[in-house]
Amino acid sequence: MSRVWSKFQEDIYRFVAQETGNLMVIARAGCGKTTTICEACNRIPRGKRVLVCAFNNKIRDELAERLKDMKHVYVKGMHQLGFAAIMRQRGGGRLDVDRYRIRDYVRGLIPDEMKEYRGDMVKLVAMCMANLALDSGAIKNAMYEYDLRPSAPAHEGLFIEWTQAAMEYSRRPAASISFDEQVFLPAVMNLSTGAFDVVLVDEAQDLNACQYRIAMNAVKRGGRVIAVGDDRQAIYGFRGADSDAIGRLTRELKATVLPLSVTYRCPTKVVALAQRLVPDFESGDGAPPGEVRIVSEKEFLDGVKVGDAVISRTNSGLTKYCLSLLVGGKRARIIGRDLSAKLEAILARVTTNVLKDALSQMSAFVEDEVERLVAAKKDDKAEELLDNLEALRALSDGMTTVTSLRQRMNSLFAEGDGVEYGTIPCMTVHKAKGLEFDRVWLLESTFRVNTIEGENLYYVGITRTKHQLFLVQVPRADGSKVPSIALTTLGFNPNA
Repeated sequence: MSRVWSKFQEDIYRFVAQETGNLMVIARAGCGKTTTICEACNRIPRGKRVLVCAFNNKIRDELAERLKDMKHVYVKGMHQLGFAAIMRQRGGGRLDVDRYRIRDYVRGLIPDEMKEYRGDMVKLVAMCMANLALDSGAIKNAMYEYDLRPSAPAHEGLFIEWTQAAMEYSRRPAASISFDEQVFLPAVMNLSTGAFDVVLVDEAQDLNACQYRIAMNAVKRGGRVIAVGDDRQAIYGFRGADSDAIGRLTRELKATVLPLSVTYRCPTKVVALAQRLVPDFESGDGAPPGEVRIVSEKEFLDGVKVGDAVISRTNSGLTKYCLSLLVGGKRARIIGRDLSAKLEAILARVTTNVLKDALSQMSAFVEDEVERLVAAKKDDKAEELLDNLEALRALSDGMTTVTSLRQRMNSLFAEGDGVEYGTIPCMTVHKAKGLEFDRVWLLESTFRVNTIEGENLYYVGITRTKHQLFLVQVPRADGSKVPSIALTTLGFNPNA
């Protein structure tokens, strides 16, 4: 029996099979992106060599499994492509992977009397590599963009010097290579990463400068590019992703733009809410109405159950409510270790094991940092730092020592990005992206929709549900209510 495709999918397949130009597919949340990619590959003539560039290992493995019978299609991750290009450039031999190679070199550059800079410098080098920020001006821009500046402005020159030294060290022949170098080196050396007739780029909105060059360097002369992504799911700027990746690809490739906007995940009521931010988002034929409901903090704590997901924009919301669920006898975990690392970075500033004194030291450190960030017009970074401090305070409840706090952190955070069976996963929007659940409890009061990024985060959060969406109204610290974004800002009444 033949598959019934949407009008948008048919247009995409027709273009893939009959046209010769480049294509940009704007694929909204839950619109069958992976299925469409697989069928597009099937429509490409078997005489053409096709590369599918996957954004991460999870996506790569899923696509590889679904495309395994198409012998003309190769599925590779960006790091795989980069590593292979480096090996070809070296002429073979052995090349070990050492995830700490650049980190250890950077830390060794910085004298002990300035050791407080080591963490930020490691991050700055990673961001400059991702963005191919090579000269002093580009490095300085990255320092401000990612808030990785020295506390003393006089040391900015040192930051630039150390960053350039690290990138120069990276380009010297060595017996090992780090993860960041696997994409940086082939990009900065402009190495060929293949000679494919068609290169299909998934999650195009998340590309950074290195990944963009790796993908483009895999296209043979006269070949074509098919890119798939959602500009409204661009939420990884903090990792170095180009916020205008889709626009840049479209312009530079002179690509035809086609939509993929019928969702097969979200019920009609969720779609109606999402349309207030993304007007071209559509429900599939016969989609169930589902449910969108504004609920109180108590309704959330009483009603959430195993199989549901709790999604927040901020870290403090996650820690506070994950602990509340555990106290209430519900098995909950926080997904991802990156939040733990951010909290540990603040905790590393303390010089005592007495938690009361440690909290005072952390507060003083954060206060100084926030003042600096606000002066640099980095209000979002200042807000995140304050949020992380509040997360530590929430985690500290009932604790008396820093040691006991660290033990609690180790037990609370789940390894990796996976959702553990039999638990209630609590996660930020960034961890929830790409996942779906029957019921989602969105801590709506933690969100802001006063910027494009804020709108994108809200859109990604609400579109994780297949059936029910509960918009949890978290009260302020003083107990006062925060107006519902859906009801007041977006003018959407779930009960209408």
